[in-house]
Amino acid sequence: MRSMLVIRGLMLGLSATLAIVLILRGNVVIGGLIGALAATRAVMFVTMTRRRRAFRQRIRRRMGNRL
Repeated sequence: MRSMLVIRGLMLGLSATLAIVLILRGNVVIGGLIGALAATRAVMFVTMTRRRRAFRQRIRRRMGNRL
């Protein structure tokens, strides 16, 4: 599970870096599109992390000390 988070973080960082490089080189449209996708990916990354944490806490509460 940890490796998936690392891969998602790397993909986010690489796409954000690519967007910045493209914008600086003058490819504003493509850089903007990749940047928008990177921003969307970042929001999804944070949202999914929060939802997983809440899900784990809910399961622990329901199961009590059995886990």
